Amino acid sequence: MTIQDIKSNLSIIDVLNRFSLRTDKNNRVLCPFHKDKIPSLQIYPKTNSYCCFSTNCKVGSGDALELLTRLHGEGKHAAIKIAKKMLGQVAELKNQSDDFKQLQVNFKKSSVAKSYAEHRGLKLDGLEIGYNGGSYEDLKNCLIFPLKNRDGEVVSMYGRSIKSTNKSRHFYQKGRSGLYPGYPARTTKTLILTEGVIDAIGLLQNLKLDETSAVLALYGAKVLNAEQRMAIGFIRELEEVVFYFDGDAAGKAAGEKWLEYFVELKADLKISQVEVPKGEDVNSLLVGHEPEVLSDLFRNRESLTETKVELKTETSGKLNASNPKELVYKIDDLIFTLLGGINVRNLDRLRVTLKTERRGDAYNRLRHNLDLYNDDQLGKYSLKASDRLDVSSERMRKSLAQLVDALENHRTKSQSGTREKVELSAERERIAIKYLTAAKLLKRTNQDIEKTGVVGERINRLLMYICFTSRLMATPLHIITMGGSGTGKTYLQEKIGALIPSEEVIQFTATTDNALYYIKDGDLRNKLILVEDLDGAEGALFILRELMSKKWVSKLVAQKDASGK
Repeated sequence: MTIQDIKSNLSIIDVLNRFSLRTDKNNRVLCPFHKDKIPSLQIYPKTNSYCCFSTNCKVGSGDALELLTRLHGEGKHAAIKIAKKMLGQVAELKNQSDDFKQLQVNFKKSSVAKSYAEHRGLKLDGLEIGYNGGSYEDLKNCLIFPLKNRDGEVVSMYGRSIKSTNKSRHFYQKGRSGLYPGYPARTTKTLILTEGVIDAIGLLQNLKLDETSAVLALYGAKVLNAEQRMAIGFIRELEEVVFYFDGDAAGKAAGEKWLEYFVELKADLKISQVEVPKGEDVNSLLVGHEPEVLSDLFRNRESLTETKVELKTETSGKLNASNPKELVYKIDDLIFTLLGGINVRNLDRLRVTLKTERRGDAYNRLRHNLDLYNDDQLGKYSLKASDRLDVSSERMRKSLAQLVDALENHRTKSQSGTREKVELSAERERIAIKYLTAAKLLKRTNQDIEKTGVVGERINRLLMYICFTSRLMATPLHIITMGGSGTGKTYLQEKIGALIPSEEVIQFTATTDNALYYIKDGDLRNKLILVEDLDGAEGALFILRELMSKKWVSKLVAQKDASGK
């Protein structure tokens, strides 16, 4: 296994779990590399990377292996060994390909073994199968199937007992490793998971699969070990995962369990499950029915897309407060609208006029005014809404609870006057870094500015954009645009200002002498202040100059105390 393989498959969440570090809902954690009171170590699970944003920390950013190296503290070589163990790799694995060849010879000589295999519906022609009559004590009287590593070498073996016994019929060598029938190809688009090896053989031999489809055997419905997860992670073009599990309670539970895992693995991954008849499994269907039944069930597999949406419901809610008189909270297909907005001053009550509806259903809506802090009112509303909109009461209750949490956060921010921090996604960060590190940055930036509609003023538009972006520096630049009336000064400033994130811009036409003194400490930091005309800011020019030079202003005022002094 190469270092690149480790970096591609080592989960940064698994690294954190190994050292008992847990992220919060925003994927942040208290940085273990400096004294941290507020979580400053940002984790990016999708890109398996991290970054500490504290100015008191020198750890910077890196991938999962780099984080493991730093946390373990004994160098990269030691970290690589740990990573291999975490990924299910055993350094001392022995190539057992020659041993398995001998077991294949044993199988051809054993009429009992061949008879049992045919009885289980296995087609022997071309099948990699062996028989152990006693060479391996832990696999005695078993049909033997090879478990292979990524290079196709036999590194372990699975045995299926041919003896009729009530004891376990499934046997693995100690220190089991390898996969059956092997690592799926990187170009696999459809991956079919079965509960066991013989089920996998039945599908491989009887489903007409093309080269973009593959089968992978789990070692029981409850087992999806590190090596299996790593192999699945290697598949770059994976589009669908199909659960072909037994038709019993364990098979159903396995589908529900692994559904959540694959939802987190890849956002647009299609997940399906084959509806196997109750009490049956792949092999029993093959033995008791025509082989075509396996194909029929596979073609009619059930998509779990709707269930996947339900799993995401709890964390997908988002409050749109752009219109203070009509706040909208969307959580999956549920839409909550607060008609008239909310009172952001009185924090001891939360009385609202609430409209609840489902996306796509224009007729079943529920409007009611209630106090969201009144548990009795909220409970009655939840039951009525779930009945009206045909939604489970548990889901409606959780969604309303999340709505209340979102409104509380909104009121706290509104009262404090702080702006919501907008964080760059890992993907957009990657695109930005690629753009910034490519050649001819200024030329490309100027060309992109022109694409937004700013034609002409080639030097001025680029100069203004550079000045505006310098707001992020310790000593930002400042700019005054001068020109005759009607020459486009305001237009140029507005168009270039629109290229700066709106939450970072403070714009006004006029201001009083003292207004800037009342802005809270820190609220102007790294912000772009746009003054449309100097005439409108004449009284505040002194304050603006002081902000530019000293970067802070203060004013001493007299106030009366309670006794009137």
